[in-house]
Amino acid sequence: PVKYFEFIGKNLSVWMRDHGFEEGCPVAVLTLETAPRIEHLRRLAESCYTCWIQSVIAALDTFGVPKTRHQSLAALCVASWEGAIVLCRAQDDTGPMRDVSNELGQIVMAAVAV
Repeated sequence: PVKYFEFIGKNLSVWMRDHGFEEGCPVAVLTLETAPRIEHLRRLAESCYTCWIQSVIAALDTFGVPKTRHQSLAALCVASWEGAIVLCRAQDDTGPMRDVSNELGQIVMAAVAV
């Protein structure tokens, strides 16, 4: 599991650095700026996040995380990466993404060990 989270964190970090920290997650922007007022955009954002969460759930399943933890841990991962993107942009540094990804790996390892 740790390698998976390192891989995600590294790829997101490279993407942000290569784009000068000018690009963030367009789904987050859509959600924050329009979803509360425009229902079809809210549903689109929900669909995007659901897809991302489902892909994390699939990974958690392969790692042996108990199924009762899949949804909450996957939501934690997606929310944490989204927050890390914001922090990286604010700090003009990939450190928050590395730190968040490392911590997520440790959390998932602990879930597997239970």
